[in-house]
Amino acid sequence: MMERETNPLPESVVQEQVNSSLTKEETPLVPRVLPQTQAFLNDVINTEAYQELDERTRELISIYFGTDTTLEKLMGIARVSSRERVRQIIIAGMKKLWQDLPPSLKEQHQKERVIQLKKSEARKGKKHTPETRAKMSEAHKGRLSPMKGRRHTPETRAKISEAHKGKKHTPETRAKISEALKGRLSPMKGRRHTPETRAKMSEAHKTQWAKRKKNKG
Repeated sequence: MMERETNPLPESVVQEQVNSSLTKEETPLVPRVLPQTQAFLNDVINTEAYQELDERTRELISIYFGTDTTLEKLMGIARVSSRERVRQIIIAGMKKLWQDLPPSLKEQHQKERVIQLKKSEARKGKKHTPETRAKMSEAHKGRLSPMKGRRHTPETRAKISEAHKGKKHTPETRAKISEALKGRLSPMKGRRHTPETRAKMSEAHKTQWAKRKKNKG
C-alpha cells in the first residue's frame, strides 16, 4: 500500500483547537473515540493528576480526543517526526492518569479497556500474530469475493485512477516490496500467454502509448 505524508495542522488551527479543548469541563464526544475511553477522560479531565501532566502531553490528549484530528496531524504540535512517537506520548499520559486514579475509579475504568486510541488508528502499524492470521484465513475459506463476476463501472475506474495519480512509493516502501518479492517465482514461469491474451496486451500498450504521445504534444 502506498504511503503518503500528512502535513501537520496549521499553527492557527492548532491554537484554536487547544483553546477550545482546554476550556471545556468535559471532553466533547467525538466520532471514533470509544465510549469507555470517553467516560474515563470525562472523569479525569478536572483532576489534579490531569493538571500535573506536562503541557505538551495534556494538549495532545485534549486535542486528539477532543477533535476529529489524527496522530499524523499532531506531529507538529508534538514536535516529533513520526506518528508512532505521538502515539507513545498520548498512551504514556493516559497510563499515568489511570495510575493516579483512586481505587474506586480504577475499578470502574479497567486499564486495558479505557487506554485506547480512536477506532481507525488503534491497529495502525501493528501485525496480527501467525495464530490470528491462521484463524482469519480459516474463517474466510469458501467465501466469494464481493466483486466476483462484477466489474467496476467506467466512472468508478476513473475515480480510482484519479485518486492514485501522482502518488509514489517512498524509498522505504519500495525496499520492503523488493525484499518481500525476493525468491518468488513468476506465476508465468513455464507458461505462455494465449494468442488472444497477447493481442489484448498489445492493444492495451498501443492505447497507453497513444495517450502518452497526446499528453506530451
